[in-house]
Parts: sequence; structure tokens; C-alpha cells
Amino acid sequence: IPIEETIKKRVSTRTYDSKRLSVYDKENLLEEISKLTNPFGENVRIHFIEKDTASNGEKLGTYGVIKGASAFLGVTTDKTEFGLVAAGY
Repeated sequence: IPIEETIKKRVSTRTYDSKRLSVYDKENLLEEISKLTNPFGENVRIHFIEKDTASNGEKLGTYGVIKGASAFLGVTTDKTEFGLVAAGY
């Protein structure tokens, strides 16, 4: 199958256990996030987002349909030469 056709047919559906993060796990995750750096000197911000998704799923951005999740990480960075590279790092 040609790669272009495969990309057009791709469907992204993610289903997760609806169990919420424990307070302990959330605190540990936030602590580890606060320690993150990147070798590019870019301002990368990681956001912890809590949002209940609908039981039949919810389309978030262009990523696909997410079911059962209630905690997400979002990443933002400045629009600089290495901003996206630093965010991926």
C-alpha cells in the first residue's frame, strides 16, 4: 500500500482504564515534570490537564478519539528555531 494511502486511512482511537491517578502518582509526576530540562535552552512548558472524557470518547485536537482518560500532558514552547525539537526531547 502506498504510504500516502496508508496515512489517509489511519484512524487513531485510544481507550484507557477510567481509573484516576492517585494523589501520590500525580504529585510524583508533577515533581518529575518540574525537573525536566532540554539541551537547547528552549522554554518548554509541560501542562498537567485533568478532564473527564465522554464514555463514548471525545475528539481532542487532531490526535484522535480518546476514551476513559481523565489526565493528559500538554506541551507548549516558544516559536523558535529549536522550540519543537526541544519539546520533542
